[in-house]
Amino acid sequence: MRRNTLGVEEFYSEILRGLLDILGEELLAAFVFGSTIYYGKGRDVDIVAVVSKDRNMKEKLALEYRIRRHLCRDYRICGADLHVMSIHEFRENLKPGTFLSGFALGYRVLLDRGNIEKEVLSFLKLLSGSDYVIYNRYGRWNLGRHAGITYRRRKRELEKDSPHDGSSL
Repeated sequence: MRRNTLGVEEFYSEILRGLLDILGEELLAAFVFGSTIYYGKGRDVDIVAVVSKDRNMKEKLALEYRIRRHLCRDYRICGADLHVMSIHEFRENLKPGTFLSGFALGYRVLLDRGNIEKEVLSFLKLLSGSDYVIYNRYGRWNLGRHAGITYRRRKRELEKDSPHDGSSL
């Protein structure tokens, strides 16, 4: 994976450029999560691309393959675990027990055209009130505890980066 030779910001910028090359205006949001975020490295990079168009499974798999091939061939980012999801599919997966529960351990927003991160933060706030635990090769993770930490950290970052207008997340 090319992250070893690029700075973090450039690595994420190249992922986003690769997604935009194929998806263009259809791309509503893009997130990186998983071991690349919470462990600082990993054998792959986990990417969620939220798109405006619904697709059947065959179309979705073909699109994911095309994007992965493009990222590897044109950007030398060859370890992508990519999930292209319509906004409806994304919302359906913002539930404990789905793979998006991994957002509790940390995530990075590459693009957010539809204020979709607000839904992620609502999910993390909900998850933070639970004792949901997962086990993976990195160990035991209390996702409820981590969701609270990630939620509070990200909320502070957003408040620091934008002028205070009285609204809350």
